[in-house]
Amino acid sequence: MNNVVDLLQKHKPDSAALYAFLGARDIRKAWAARGGGYAGSVTQNGWAKFKEHLKDAEDKLSKAWQKDNSFSYPAEKMISVCMGQNYGLDKMNLWYERAIAADKDNVSAASAKILYLLPRWHGSEEAALKFARSLKVAAEEKKIDAQFAALLPQTHYHLWTGPRHKKSETYWQNKEVWKEIEASFKVIFDSLNGKNKKNLSWYAAFSWKCKKWKESDWAFKQMKHNIDYKVFFRFGVFGQTIEKLVRDKASALR
Repeated sequence: MNNVVDLLQKHKPDSAALYAFLGARDIRKAWAARGGGYAGSVTQNGWAKFKEHLKDAEDKLSKAWQKDNSFSYPAEKMISVCMGQNYGLDKMNLWYERAIAADKDNVSAASAKILYLLPRWHGSEEAALKFARSLKVAAEEKKIDAQFAALLPQTHYHLWTGPRHKKSETYWQNKEVWKEIEASFKVIFDSLNGKNKKNLSWYAAFSWKCKKWKESDWAFKQMKHNIDYKVFFRFGVFGQTIEKLVRDKASALR
């Protein structure tokens, strides 16, 4: 990002793009100062720096939006500012609608809204799931890009890692959770280029967690060992290890 900022400062010193990327950089600084832990683990100085950097980000992102309101990126990043600054739902939704109006396929904006709606921030499980489910339905009806459907499984991942479920394996044994994951990936896989490495890796991982061995084995076979390892690192495991486990479990079912 710093290289992009340097180029923009040199060639487009008063552009919406420059202010947008400077604002995004301030958000990264804010999280670096705060740390990624829960609120109780953040120091007083960490909170002060977090708020300071987010205020800087807000000023720059607002300026970027004023310069070019057809540019979705600053509106998208403002959703994260709203989350960190404890702004209300109306203000967050305003920036979300601006981001989507500028780019109807901005999946990152929808993802940022889901984070805002999580119970660890300003919402609840019900609010986050309701919004994610609405995106899945809209994607299924081809009103929005199919990749929006991936946000419903991602919401389940966020809830699983949250303070209520604390990565409990029982979360994935809920039949309704698997039903939603499977239906979401059907939308994705039925779309053009839906069976890409990242989507297949997530499906393999979710299927593995839900003990759907045949489904996970199918996804691994589709990838032909070309696994997105970052996906499995999110679950704290190596992709090759899970691939072998799944293959053995699926073979035992035949």
